[in-house]
Amino acid sequence: ADMLDPLAQKLADAAARLPQLEEGNVDAARAFREERGNPFAPVSCDLANISDHEICLAESAILG
Repeated sequence: ADMLDPLAQKLADAAARLPQLEEGNVDAARAFREERGNPFAPVSCDLANISDHEICLAESAILG
């Protein structure tokens, strides 16, 4: 348990240095992400097309 306290403090310090998304704008968030990367993101690719689909049900519709 002694090893968790310094690690938790290091994590808290790092989180405090990060800009909050609510305080920034979209362009700043994108630049931040592009600069640092995201190891969990899928490989980027070009899309052939994007289309909307609607499924009509008895009382409502589902957009997808």
